[in-house]
Amino acid sequence: MKHYLYYLEERYDRETLETFVRETGMELEFLENSGNWVSFEYFNGFLEKLVQFAGSQKVIHDAAEYIIKRQALGPLYSLLIIFTLLGHPGMLYKRIEKLGESFINTGRYSVLLKSKRKCIIKCKFFPEYKQTKYNCLSTQSILAVVPRVWNLPSAKIKELKCATREGDSCIYEVSW
Repeated sequence: MKHYLYYLEERYDRETLETFVRETGMELEFLENSGNWVSFEYFNGFLEKLVQFAGSQKVIHDAAEYIIKRQALGPLYSLLIIFTLLGHPGMLYKRIEKLGESFINTGRYSVLLKSKRKCIIKCKFFPEYKQTKYNCLSTQSILAVVPRVWNLPSAKIKELKCATREGDSCIYEVSW
């Protein structure tokens, strides 16, 4: 969530960010506190408003670049630095199951296949959550930005299955 806030503040200004967030029914201070969570419904409403505000769903991809910045990661930035020194994109994708448990409460991630430059990742939603178009784009954009940590080009994401159309899972082929 924080990467969207940093994107808005850097792309526009603090006042625009504050107004935008207030219009979503939330206070900016709440969203800036990494100890706070927002509901899935709020997050999806935020994404819808963001796309309307920017005039394009490309904003979701553009904002994903901010997820690897120090401000958005806070204390986890140190962990990211260790990954860059000791690993490669595949190592981070392989750990998505554990990382997802810490940050995602709407479902679980699993790695179905992992090879040297490709993996297949599944996100299975809990029964009370229904995938949305913009949440799916957000997930794809975040997966795509992982190689950027190593100053590599963004990963290519191929959607193999989408829960917005059928079932309870999204499956993505990620290659870098």
